[in-house]
Amino acid sequence: MRGSTFWLGPILVLLAGCASILPAPPDPNALLIGPGQRLNLPRAADLGRSILVTQLITVRGYGQTFVLEVNLSVTPERVTLVGLDAMGRRAITITWTDQNISAEAAP
Repeated sequence: MRGSTFWLGPILVLLAGCASILPAPPDPNALLIGPGQRLNLPRAADLGRSILVTQLITVRGYGQTFVLEVNLSVTPERVTLVGLDAMGRRAITITWTDQNISAEAAP
């Protein structure tokens, strides 16, 4: 399994449904994802309610196939995304609040 950068692509694809790519710069707090490209993530409170969803995602790349179960929890205070591998082990956890975004990848 590749390092934590392998997980960045599928996670950005997953987030694309709830975020928009904006031309730089309008929001200096938006996440820079490429030259002149910023990802403006919505605030958790903007959803207006709490949700908990699970989805099975299959990722193919580098001649391999990976299956992830992704659990997404949204509350007015934070959004937490947990990706589990096919054996149920935590592969990645991403948490974002109004103040910051943090990610922890399994070794």
